[in-house]
Formats: sequence, structure tokens, C-alpha cells
Amino acid sequence: MATTAAKETTKVASETGKMVTGEQESSQKFVPAQAPEEKTPYFVMGDAQNYPLYQSADKKSKVIANVPVFSVVQVTTDTNGMKKVQYLDKTGYMTKENISTQVPKEIENIGEEAVAQTNNDVAMREGASEDAAQITTVPKDSPVLVLKKVDGYALVNYLEYIGYVPESSVKAMQE
Repeated sequence: MATTAAKETTKVASETGKMVTGEQESSQKFVPAQAPEEKTPYFVMGDAQNYPLYQSADKKSKVIANVPVFSVVQVTTDTNGMKKVQYLDKTGYMTKENISTQVPKEIENIGEEAVAQTNNDVAMREGASEDAAQITTVPKDSPVLVLKKVDGYALVNYLEYIGYVPESSVKAMQE
């Protein structure tokens, strides 16, 4: 009986647009659940290691961050040939030429062998050099995705960060 009542309630609710409980009718509108909105990932693309995130839609405005190549950003609007983007905790503008919905060829075919972990606490840097600015510290035994190797450094993805760590500081994941 309970199953029949539930089916009748659903039928009445979908036909009348009103919530029904047993014999009583509510004036509340029945609104079916909707799937969450999917956001298209945009990738920072190009030949450089980093691209500027400007404070306003003008290349002469203040640079508020340098976004590493292959980073994922959220795009909200298109203004004056620039896209308004969210990168980590910053919102700013980037040139349209350096943002794409296509997965970069450098990371599209990454396999299981690219998953690694750090040997010790290691500084993640903006470039493949000890002199490059530090982005964050990757804690010991943290999982990272190795995107490519350059001059003794590995370009890795850790959480929302993409940057360089010494190649010797990453090892294959142990199962």
C-alpha cells in the first residue's frame, strides 16, 4: 500500500505542480531536482612557462599573478579580447590566445606511470630552476602527476598547483 500511495503522490505532484501528502494538498510548487551546472575547464596554453593574470581587462594594468602553463582556470566573461578568469583565489583577466578548452597535447595521454609521490618536502617553483619563484611546498609522500621532465626538473600537478620540482624528488607510486 505504501508503494501505491507514493506513486499516486508522484503522479498528482507532477500533474498539478503541487506537493501532495496523503489526502492533503500543499500550495508549494513541486520543483524537480536539477543536475548541477557543469563548468567547462579551460587550460592555460602556450610556449612560455607562465602567463600574466591582469587586474583589469587591459594589458597595461597590474599583474596580480603569474599562471603556469597547463593550469586549469574558470572563465566567467569575455571583455575587450580578454577573458575574465578565476585562478586559485584570484580573479583577473587573461588574453584569449592563451586560454583553450582543448586538453593540451602534452598532458592528454598521461598514463599510470606519470603518477608519482614526493620523497621529501619539496619547493614547487614557477620555472625549472632553483632561482625561480616558489609557488608552494609539496609535503613528503604527496601524490603528484608528472606532466613532463625538463633539464633535471619535473613539471608536476599537485592539488590545484602546477609547477616544477627537482626530478630527483619524485618517485613512482608504491601500490
